Amino acid sequence: TPDFKVLNWNNEEKWIEIKGYLKPGDKSKLNRWKKFFPEEFNKLIGICGSENTASCKFFRKLGVKEIIFFNDIKKKYKTLIPFWES
Repeated sequence: TPDFKVLNWNNEEKWIEIKGYLKPGDKSKLNRWKKFFPEEFNKLIGICGSENTASCKFFRKLGVKEIIFFNDIKKKYKTLIPFWES
């Protein structure tokens, strides 16, 4: 299963999968989740470091419709959140 489930601003359920380093087993887990839970898979938001990471390329290949880049989140919120990781 993905890392966690949230409600977005429209009160819709979304699944969040955060991928830094893409381990070999991660691909098979997400492929199985997509196969056995296609409706839930369509609610998936992938978070990866940047466009050029292996995890981002895998999200795109898998058909994840919404991908957010951690580097963009960091730029936007690092100065707003005390003790943000460096």
